[in-house]
Amino acid sequence: MKFLYFGDKHERVTTPKSRFDDFRSTQRKKTEEILRLGRLHEVQAFLQPGDFFDSPQPPLDFVAEVVEQWTEVPMQNLLFEYLQGKKDEFEIFSSMASRIPIIGVAGNHELFGNNLKTLPKTMIGFLNKVGFIQFATKANPVLFETEDGLTVAITGTHYHVNMDHPDFVEDDYVVHEKLGDVHIHIVHGYLTNKDLCSLIPHVRVDQIAHTKADLTITGHDHIGFPLTEIGGKFFVNPGAVVRLSNHPKELERIPKVLLIDVSKKGVQIEEIPLASAAKGEEVLSRESVMSQQERIFLLQQYKETVEQSDWKTEGTDIVSAIRSIPEEDERWKQAKEALLSQIAKKEEELSGFGKEVKDAYIEKIEIENFQSHEHSVIECSQGLNVFVGESKQGKTAVLRALSWLYENKPAGKRIVRQGASYAKVTVWLSNGYKVARVLETKRGGRNGYEVTTPTGECSFYNTKSLEVIQPLLGFSVVPVDKDVVLNVNFLKQGKGWFLIGDEYSAPLRAKIVGTICGVQYADAVLRELEAEERKYREREKWLKKELEELNEQTRRYEHVAQLEDALKECERMWNQIEMRQERKTDLEQLWSRHEAAKQGKEELLYMLNRLSRVDAMKGTQQAVRDVVQRWTEVRRWQERLETTQRKLAALEQMIHRLPSRDGLEETWSMIKQQSDRLFSLLLLWDKAEKLKQQKAEQEERLRRLKDLSFQKVEELKGQLIRLDGVKETYQKTQELLEKKLSLQQKIKSLQGELMKQEEQIKHHKEQYGKWLKAYGKCPICHSVLHDDRIHQMVDDLFAIE
Repeated sequence: MKFLYFGDKHERVTTPKSRFDDFRSTQRKKTEEILRLGRLHEVQAFLQPGDFFDSPQPPLDFVAEVVEQWTEVPMQNLLFEYLQGKKDEFEIFSSMASRIPIIGVAGNHELFGNNLKTLPKTMIGFLNKVGFIQFATKANPVLFETEDGLTVAITGTHYHVNMDHPDFVEDDYVVHEKLGDVHIHIVHGYLTNKDLCSLIPHVRVDQIAHTKADLTITGHDHIGFPLTEIGGKFFVNPGAVVRLSNHPKELERIPKVLLIDVSKKGVQIEEIPLASAAKGEEVLSRESVMSQQERIFLLQQYKETVEQSDWKTEGTDIVSAIRSIPEEDERWKQAKEALLSQIAKKEEELSGFGKEVKDAYIEKIEIENFQSHEHSVIECSQGLNVFVGESKQGKTAVLRALSWLYENKPAGKRIVRQGASYAKVTVWLSNGYKVARVLETKRGGRNGYEVTTPTGECSFYNTKSLEVIQPLLGFSVVPVDKDVVLNVNFLKQGKGWFLIGDEYSAPLRAKIVGTICGVQYADAVLRELEAEERKYREREKWLKKELEELNEQTRRYEHVAQLEDALKECERMWNQIEMRQERKTDLEQLWSRHEAAKQGKEELLYMLNRLSRVDAMKGTQQAVRDVVQRWTEVRRWQERLETTQRKLAALEQMIHRLPSRDGLEETWSMIKQQSDRLFSLLLLWDKAEKLKQQKAEQEERLRRLKDLSFQKVEELKGQLIRLDGVKETYQKTQELLEKKLSLQQKIKSLQGELMKQEEQIKHHKEQYGKWLKAYGKCPICHSVLHDDRIHQMVDDLFAIE
């Protein structure tokens, strides 16, 4: 026979603060796995150690959801089908038999105030009544019989307020008499295999090793302890099914269940980790781990300090007691000072309720027209005064009169004796004061207190001055809290004894006891701190809830980072596409330009065939202009030469007529040579004429080229750069440039020759002038020549038109 044990389930609606997963979904998955394991191993029952629910009264809709998942049997539908005759008893029994029962006990979370007496009022108690879970106790054990004839007894112990107390260990944990061949005992208590600190109530395994139970399983401690065997008896706590805290051990622990196999061979126990349980770091937050550990350490340190110190004997009030607490470090000192400051502030707030009270007792009472008393005078003595007499003789009215005087109760005019116009209650006090409560029924009548001092001075106070009157009367109030003032002077008729009657609630009793002990101010501060703490806790819960919602919203967008990477990749690819599109457009444009250039190339080649020398001629245009200019100068020189030749011819005739011709022949020979040179210049002139004609032809070609569109020419020129024929054109241009340079050198040489001819002509002029001057006569008319005439003749002879 097999059983499946699972620990504290803590089914709850809300997500624990230490978890950031979908807690309800996680719980459902674990329940499904536990049910699946139960069916897989064909277990007889589930065993559960308590704290199935996290609270005594979870919401009903949530409970219905949990129960529906665990039962797996639609009982209502089966009942209707049975009543309608659709199914018989056997079918109904077969359907119900498929459900695996749950056997267990109640845990502390399922009880109100850890009080086991509240179990019938809890949800788990109700589910036990309707058969969802079967409680197993020592008084009501659950018994099974295996196929091989063994009896299995299951008992348990519910959690209660004294659980793990030394006086209750035997009753709670130890089985003194076995109820079957195999006895399994379930306890919701803190059983452990090692000793813990004194702060934590717990029970060690060796303390209950004498139990007769073959297997003792416990819950309560969520971390648990491993299977321990002592004297053939097994003790184990596999831990809770859920992890509610972020304790470091919980972060490392993987929840598991126990498969218990009972046979003649004994009890076999197998731990099965839950596959649905995620790793601790995936579901638990570590934000408050260190702060929790620090709080536990400080709590332990504080307890040890209190136990080791004798501060309780060092003061008679709370302030002295607080001051006597040892200061372990600076934090303790600061905490003490802050606490004392708050207590002082609270004492100041409540001091208005504790005015100085006159030490006095009543010596005499006079009652006038108050209820049944027309005029009564009662003498009192120090100590106890007793009013005795028959009923309805005014004894209670005396107490009411004193209450009216001391507390202004009851209010209104109904206290005035019928037929009277006023009511008055006067007391004489042992301290010399006389105080009277007066009420006049007439319109505008007095309603207040007459106070006569020991010196005879009389004053009247209205009812709003009650706080001033009460201390004079010796009326003592106990300021329990700012809004609670306790009257301890009167024990009224029909009321219970002080602190015992029903009029005192438990919290009020605690406040009163604290006031009597002199710690009311500290209690008030403590309540304020607790209220402030609750506010902060509520604020913390709200912030954590908001944080959970924000985390949930954040988790919805966890894929954004991946989308961002994908978006960046898409942008990169899009940029590449745009770049390639631009390159495609450029290539298309280049292709169009290539086609246009190809066509333009053909046209240009055709034009180049016809205008192959245009660029060269254009480059030599300036050179031609220079040649033309030089040609013009040569032309002028030619004209001068012709004139000179004519004059030389005339001069030759004159020379022949001269008496001596030797010097003239030599001169003539020189002139002849100059004439030959001038003739060579004429040849150059012919060449210049040809160049002029070529220039005109080139200018005509240039004119035709200018008729072409400038833009077309620019485009054609741009295309020519990328054409193969550019090189050939460049070479031709170089040849033309070389010819140009050669022509320029020739022109320069001619210019040099012309300059030399001019020098020679100048020299001949001088020689001719000297010859005429030496001869002294004109060679033509033989007249005598003077210097002026000689110069004129020379200038006329060599003058150039």
